[in-house]
Amino acid sequence: MDDEDTRLVARDLSGRLRLTHLNGRLRAEGQVRALIGGLRCSRCLDECSLPVSVPVDDLFLQTYDVPSGLPLRPGEGEEPDADTLVIDHNHMVDLGELLRQTLLVNLPIQPLCREDCRGLCPTCGQNWNEGPCDCDVETLDPRLAALSALLADETTAARFSSN
Repeated sequence: MDDEDTRLVARDLSGRLRLTHLNGRLRAEGQVRALIGGLRCSRCLDECSLPVSVPVDDLFLQTYDVPSGLPLRPGEGEEPDADTLVIDHNHMVDLGELLRQTLLVNLPIQPLCREDCRGLCPTCGQNWNEGPCDCDVETLDPRLAALSALLADETTAARFSSN
């Protein structure tokens, strides 16, 4: 799999953010929606796109004084690190990194192309969404043979099938 196969793309990005000035910081809060393309279905491995709607709530640290344009000395415990979102020297707020991180963190762990995705045949790899295969799907794993003997007993089978 090359890099082209793993590239995620956010399309139709929309939402509302409220920016609030908080004593040397800028708070961005709101809701963002996007259609994320380039995902792989966890059952059939087909490429799919999923709509996501995520809350946004983060802080940007002011690093330059607006009137003078001089760098601000960080206060106690305010030293920006690599993960801190900052307002740049031109007093611009770049929402791109905030939105990228927020959307990535809120992606489903096991994306599905559709709720009723049937997945792949474990024997031949046929995509069951496209049609059935000729494999014997009733083949029992030998490690589970002892459990099939329990289900052969009618009393046990009736007890577990009602749950």
